Amino acid sequence: MPTRVAYYLFVSALVSFHLSLQANEADIELSHATQPCKKERYNSIVEARINSTSFPEFLEVYANNEHLWLPIEPLIFFAEGRLQHSLEQIQITLYADGETLNINLADGFINTMRQQFRFDPECLFTIDNNTFVSASLLEAYLNLKIKYRSSEGFVDIYSGAPLPRDRRIQREANWQKLDSAGPTSFEQAFPRVAVPYGFVEGLYTDATISLQDDSSHGSNTNFNTFSTAEAFGLTHTLFTSGDEKGLSSARWTASRTSPYGDLFGIPNLYQVSLGDITDLSSPMIGSSGLSRGIKFQAAPVTLTDNFSSTTIEGDAIPGWDAELYIEGVLRAFQKVDENGRFNFNEISISYGTNNLAVVLYGPNGEVEKLDYSQIVSAGMLPPGEVYTWGSLTQSNRSMLLESHTLAENESSVNYSFRSDWGVTHNLTLSGQIVRQTETFSFLSDDITGKYDFAGLEARSKITSINFTAGFKRNLQTEANAFYFNTNLPNLLSGINLNFEFANNEFNSNYTGSGAAALRRNIRFSTNIQLPNRLGSIFTIGQHRQLQNYSATENLDLIYGHSLYKLPVTHNLTFNRRKAANGSWEDPIGNYRAITSYDSGLFLIRSELLASVFPNIKAEQFNLQFDYRRSDHEIYSASFAHNFDQGNSFSLNSSHQYEHFNLSASLTHGARENTIAARLGFSFGFARGEGLTLSSRPYARTSRLKISAFEDLNYNMVRDDNEPYVNGLDIRLNNQFVEPRTTSSGEYFIDNLTANQPINVEVGQEYLSSNFQTSKHLRQQLVPRMGRITEIQVPVVESSILSGKVYFKNNSDKLFPLSMATISAYHSSGIKYSETISISDGYFSLEGLMPGDWMIKVTTRRLSVTLDEVVKTKELTISPGELDIVNFDFIFELPSS
Repeated sequence: MPTRVAYYLFVSALVSFHLSLQANEADIELSHATQPCKKERYNSIVEARINSTSFPEFLEVYANNEHLWLPIEPLIFFAEGRLQHSLEQIQITLYADGETLNINLADGFINTMRQQFRFDPECLFTIDNNTFVSASLLEAYLNLKIKYRSSEGFVDIYSGAPLPRDRRIQREANWQKLDSAGPTSFEQAFPRVAVPYGFVEGLYTDATISLQDDSSHGSNTNFNTFSTAEAFGLTHTLFTSGDEKGLSSARWTASRTSPYGDLFGIPNLYQVSLGDITDLSSPMIGSSGLSRGIKFQAAPVTLTDNFSSTTIEGDAIPGWDAELYIEGVLRAFQKVDENGRFNFNEISISYGTNNLAVVLYGPNGEVEKLDYSQIVSAGMLPPGEVYTWGSLTQSNRSMLLESHTLAENESSVNYSFRSDWGVTHNLTLSGQIVRQTETFSFLSDDITGKYDFAGLEARSKITSINFTAGFKRNLQTEANAFYFNTNLPNLLSGINLNFEFANNEFNSNYTGSGAAALRRNIRFSTNIQLPNRLGSIFTIGQHRQLQNYSATENLDLIYGHSLYKLPVTHNLTFNRRKAANGSWEDPIGNYRAITSYDSGLFLIRSELLASVFPNIKAEQFNLQFDYRRSDHEIYSASFAHNFDQGNSFSLNSSHQYEHFNLSASLTHGARENTIAARLGFSFGFARGEGLTLSSRPYARTSRLKISAFEDLNYNMVRDDNEPYVNGLDIRLNNQFVEPRTTSSGEYFIDNLTANQPINVEVGQEYLSSNFQTSKHLRQQLVPRMGRITEIQVPVVESSILSGKVYFKNNSDKLFPLSMATISAYHSSGIKYSETISISDGYFSLEGLMPGDWMIKVTTRRLSVTLDEVVKTKELTISPGELDIVNFDFIFELPSS
């Protein structure tokens, strides 16, 4: 039953050991769990809802001016668990997964199967054999948000943590059928919002101009721009960069993406791109890089090619630092190149859900964060499904700028085509054909080779073990390459193994050519979770041998943990080389540690670089201090000590005005002094906003605009006399966000990653009255680059549906029926709300807006075989009908 699932969600949070603290908004300010809980408290009878689903009975809670205590026993009952209680020990057992939670009242410790937490004993107490737990204790270690509205007698609880069993079922569903009908949240679907492409829509340009003068190289002025606009049904992007000497880089791309697979009305077509593009990458073949051409994808855009690695790329400002975080741990970093791109290739990730984010750091304290979270599957297609990819490019050529180097290089037409076929649930076959142009140097001459490849790949799953096996053939040299990948989920936290082998003369952009070409590559990676909140260690090991029998071996250890709430990442790298004659060189080891403290007002980042082989030696220490006087004014100072070259100091300031950003820096080094200034701004035109000039980057990211208004005339469109509704709680993908509110009362959410579907929820219970609602509370949409996606939320006066559920026997005597599930379906077929009947058969559904409804009541209590018994009724609510609508359901028992 969905209501029972809601209780599962809450109690499962009690054994979700690794989930983070969520913010609390309530009439009572709740203290942090590590602080003492006051002994003074008063009891109250309240209604409780978990994830918008009501408890069947009123609950007794305890509270004071700072704390709230919730009972455990009813939750254990509905989770079908077990509670064992003695004078000094409490043990909670969930039968679903055998999880246990031990609470030591005497010592003030909570012990889980992996970790231990200390708490104030007053935060947990027992009255009349009923155990109450502090809400702040729950929030401190669990993925919960609790809102206690004491004046209304309500406790609202949100949990994003289903049972581990439910997680496995959900992952299996995603792995088996990647193109699902659409995401759901607690069995309530998110209707998709179709935002049409414009004929001419939303021209925006992000521009930066930098001036630098140093004592060694003199002055230099450079610029870069990134522009985006929608025209003729495509999203066009243009990047340019250069200096006072002229334009040095330019790329133009036009693309269109449909995460739902209905591009141009063509079934299963997801993406089309033309212009300066990167052609398809293939195992053992690689990619020809940035070329001009066209490519398409008739496969889900979130589908990964490999269940153990992925590629994260995007647009940013040249010269900024890009850091890749996986599950909150720094995994890789690089500078944004002169083309305004960052590209993290072959990033090792885990099978299942991965939380990935790219954090961009500017030279003057600027910070931008982009979310790239994705679900990694085994690449298994549903039986009978066919996915295809293809590209046609001209190598060594650009759409706009032909440099001297490009003009000298020979160009040819390259192609790549791949098709995947789901044979069974456990077997998928893939075929590929590729033409590739390769340019390499040999004896000071540039040699261009054109190669055609053919390949076959098989992906399979045996129990929980996934593996991929394939081969590629170079048709010119008649040499072969083989590769094999597998995931072993039951070893440690899952181990990924990769094996690659290439015959001599198998030349490609991936393997290289000649004596320096790849011959054999063995690679493994795993993530080790340490006990007692000690963090995790991500390990990557690799052995790579070339055709001339030289070899390299690498071992990377990335250890992430918290030290007094400071996130710390240690990166220890070892590598050694073997010459072609078989002798090994001395190993080389490097160490990098980075940590940061962010209080909102201050940000402190420190970094240490050192060598550990052949000798332990500190190389460089960096320290940066940022003072955020406001969101628009940042001052920073940095210090760098190079243990060989001396010290350098830098002072920076960044001011964000309404229409532009102005940054300046002054650096004093051991060998040179530098003064620099940077001007950044975004300008363009958007329908409904007119011509704008802003300091915020609008071209490279997406924005969401939420307009909630009182729909007084029920026409679902805001009229001039209809005021905006303020004070909304907004969630994106089940995570609460802080929107930017305009003076008119509209909400803006900036810096969204383009072309990634997001689920938007507007908190209905946070409207001004329980008699207000909207059918637009839940929507799924796909924000597009440089585009403002607007959601209008018309708030209308609503009704409360209440009544009782009965059953009668053959004597026509009525008996109340408890624990029946009552669901309200809107005319669109979407389940809007759900509850269960209590002991006297009473039920209540709030927030039903005007329109046609289908009310469905289900129960298994009237069937000896536990078959579901269903009864439905149709209901029409007229505008302005605020009275409580009474609805009774009577089930008739069949004659014996």
